Amino acid sequence: MNCPACGSTEPVDKITDELLEYCDQSLTLHSMKCSFCLVCGEGQWDEESYRRYTEAQAAIIQGVKGKDFPSP
Repeated sequence: MNCPACGSTEPVDKITDELLEYCDQSLTLHSMKCSFCLVCGEGQWDEESYRRYTEAQAAIIQGVKGKDFPSP
């Protein structure tokens, strides 16, 4: 797989924790899977991790802005 940012053929797969912060709220997502480029530092989540990230991001924003904030 080539890096989508620089085209390098040197991405490595890693599992990491990701901290989401919005206003005074924070949430840590554990065991997020990512391909990480050793050349430029670009990272790309796998499909499941991306889904978890976007759902958590929407939830944390909705928690700050209230129930009337639309979720995706």
